[in-house]
Amino acid sequence: GRHASATMLVAALLAAAFGQAAAAPTDAGQQIDAQIRRYLTSQLDDYADQQGWQNPQIIYKSTPRGSSRPLPSCNAALQVERLDDGRGLLERQRLQLTCPGEDGWQQVSLVTPSVLLPVLVASAVTDRGAPLAAEQFQLQNQDIARLPRGFYQDADEVTGQIAKRRIRTG
Repeated sequence: GRHASATMLVAALLAAAFGQAAAAPTDAGQQIDAQIRRYLTSQLDDYADQQGWQNPQIIYKSTPRGSSRPLPSCNAALQVERLDDGRGLLERQRLQLTCPGEDGWQQVSLVTPSVLLPVLVASAVTDRGAPLAAEQFQLQNQDIARLPRGFYQDADEVTGQIAKRRIRTG
């Protein structure tokens, strides 16, 4: 369920952070989570390279659709296919995971990804018309989907610019 997905994601992030390989998934739910993570990570890697993002992390919520019966483990590599027409990384995605073979199965999951990036946030109030300096900002992980006006990752990009409006802390 959702708790298992979140638990797998946290375990995978911790293993990656400490440079350890995550244990091989043993049941279908773990296999599905691992394949969704690989799929989203490959999407993120390509998109992050295009955008020039530094140190992105992807997190997601996954909700299985259809039968609530437990699926048997898959002895082959799961295949993933995006079923909706959307192309955006941050859009909700409908993914079909397929265990190929004679005893195979299919599972459709609704997946909502979020991308966390270290972005500049104001560490002090800056008044309208004041010049911006690197010391006024700090890097903080933010979900970029919640930043509709855009963001900066490098203080050199904003240093010397003039604030068009009052900038609050955070």
